[in-house]
Amino acid sequence: MSGWNPVYQSLEKGEVDVAFLLAPIAMDLFKYDVPVRLILFAHRDGSIFVANNADKRLIHSKESLRDHLENKTFYVPHLLSIHHMLSDMFLKSLDLNPGVAGAQGVNVFFEIVPPVQMPKFMASDERVGGFLVAEPIGTNAIYQNIAKPMFVSSEVWRDHPCCVVTMRNELIEHHSDAVYEFTQMLVQAGMYISNDTDKAAEIGVNFLDPEKNLGLSTKVLKKVLMDPKGIKTDNLFPVLEDLDQIQRYMSSVMNIGDIIDLEKFVATQFAEEACKNILAQKKSTMCDIQDLVAHIIDMYYDMDRNKALDPEIVKKELSHHYFSKGVQLLKSKRTFEALESLFAAFALDHQNMKAVNNIVVAYKHLGSHDFAMKMVDHVLAIDPDNFRAQEHKKALMASAG
Repeated sequence: MSGWNPVYQSLEKGEVDVAFLLAPIAMDLFKYDVPVRLILFAHRDGSIFVANNADKRLIHSKESLRDHLENKTFYVPHLLSIHHMLSDMFLKSLDLNPGVAGAQGVNVFFEIVPPVQMPKFMASDERVGGFLVAEPIGTNAIYQNIAKPMFVSSEVWRDHPCCVVTMRNELIEHHSDAVYEFTQMLVQAGMYISNDTDKAAEIGVNFLDPEKNLGLSTKVLKKVLMDPKGIKTDNLFPVLEDLDQIQRYMSSVMNIGDIIDLEKFVATQFAEEACKNILAQKKSTMCDIQDLVAHIIDMYYDMDRNKALDPEIVKKELSHHYFSKGVQLLKSKRTFEALESLFAAFALDHQNMKAVNNIVVAYKHLGSHDFAMKMVDHVLAIDPDNFRAQEHKKALMASAG
């Protein structure tokens, strides 16, 4: 299906019994008495905001960042989407007035575009400022030089819901055993993706781009899956407070949708059984968007300042910058942010073994033994005599035993 409308319409008409839907669409169906319930989150986080790479103007201030988006079209997959909500929050933080074309005072124009078409459409139209979309579409557009990165969605709202598993009531009522089993399998699949990104990336590329029309690669998808601020598939329990934040912001600030009774909409019994052996669920957290704006400006200021230098020197300098920042964040116990900087350091300079060794330390802090071991093996494949990596491997093997 090319967009979200055919998906929800199929569920609404009873042509399908279950669908993965954008959370606000699912809530809207319930509001209009479609007999459906939410049984599980499909994932958390996992989207990216990118800008049009055709705009070569420097980003060195909040005003110059705003200029990249003002009086431009901005793509979202649906008006009833977390992408629309997070875009609205970010654009308003730049003192812009986003909305649909024709509305009074609007200076960023939301347009609904099927996700897979967004890069192609933006590449052919300089009047498009950017888009916010589920990964790996955004990162793939960056690799193709169509887009430039701004932020990932978890930098606005950490551990936010996005797509949800929505099921018709008659299936729940008449085949509850099958629903329990189905929910269990989805939770297991989420854990598998989280624990084996190599295999998940392989499977994902063939599933997402079977005809190779998108130019998606396992390299891109693996990067997306390993990003500590990227998609989360190991925390799928449907938290009502998260859904309430969505409906209240969209209804009160954006004038979209209505408030529903979430306790009647969400059937938690299936997730309670499927998630009972998983660690306590993390609570989502709203982030400081002004800090994010400052981070974007700093990132592009550093990049633009060094453009005249030799590209390899610039990469190594930036790698050292991100490495130093990552170490400081690690010392401050801001592990997820540290991982982001350390991965950036390694991406810029694959010989930066110090960055990789500190990634191992960060994963150990998070209890991610498998990820830590993979990074150690990667270091030793490049530098077999790396003492720090050898010591990490001994410690990891001892803890596993």
